Amino acid sequence: MVDIYESADAAIVPDPSTETDDASAKRNPAAQCKDMYAQQGWFYFSSSLYYLSTEKRSWSESRQDCIKRGADLVIINSEEEQELAVKLKNRLTVWIGLTDRDTEGVWKWVDGTALSTGYWYGGQPNDGGYYGNEDCVISGHTYQSLRSWNDISCSSRFSWICEKRAFH
Repeated sequence: MVDIYESADAAIVPDPSTETDDASAKRNPAAQCKDMYAQQGWFYFSSSLYYLSTEKRSWSESRQDCIKRGADLVIINSEEEQELAVKLKNRLTVWIGLTDRDTEGVWKWVDGTALSTGYWYGGQPNDGGYYGNEDCVISGHTYQSLRSWNDISCSSRFSWICEKRAFH
């Protein structure tokens, strides 16, 4: 069984010492639910479930995959959640649910809320460079710090992180 994690550090590696026998899991519906999601590759942190893809797709294709899973691309609401994203991706560059496709320079999350706190790499966002029109955001532009966001062409191909609320 996978523990419900309360920190970004603990979310990465399930603790085998927390495994229980089948009889205990059958008596505990919450344990069964955690098991089901853990077997599908989900991690729990602070009332949300997170899924890290193992393949690479465009931003739109990545978002569609999340929606098929009953989730959406990750929305990063706190420094703790950014720390979790950094640790989950383990040196991968991943799509997050932030875009300025509707209005250039107006960054919104996939749920329509405006960006309030960003973790941009130095000089970002810049809507330019090698990739041209850059309307979607990746995390992992640099491995040096929490400030690893970069705007990039939405047609580029990266892994992604899905998020869904664990409790509604």
